[in-house]
Amino acid sequence: MANGDGCFVNHEGSTSDGAWVDDLQHGFGKETWEHGSIKFEGEYIQGKKCGRGRYEWSDGSFYEGDFQDSMFHGFGVYYFAESEKTYEGQFAENQFEGKGKLTFKDGRQYNGDFKAGKKDGQGTMVQVDGNKYIGAWKND
Repeated sequence: MANGDGCFVNHEGSTSDGAWVDDLQHGFGKETWEHGSIKFEGEYIQGKKCGRGRYEWSDGSFYEGDFQDSMFHGFGVYYFAESEKTYEGQFAENQFEGKGKLTFKDGRQYNGDFKAGKKDGQGTMVQVDGNKYIGAWKND
């Protein structure tokens, strides 16, 4: 069994490097997939991402924040490179959930409630020109 610091390399070139206990990543570690195009660096507990960590994708997107059971869960920041928008706030099971702020490429900004990854509840959308909508949102 793997116990201590080490590196696992699979036949496709993915790597898992860091601390191991009883064949499971445990403590600080790093992973890469698809020959380095996807990366993770952070904390593990019994083989699952748990605590603080950072994912990076080859297009420049990233998530940095809290993990639980290998999912985005707690507070984090997700930057979407393709659309150049950033979400900063609460996550639950990989989705925006709770209070958060979504900033768009053009400068618009929504600050408020999210449910299941969508604007849902009370929030404020501020437009680039300073106009704003303050009120209820539903499944948007």
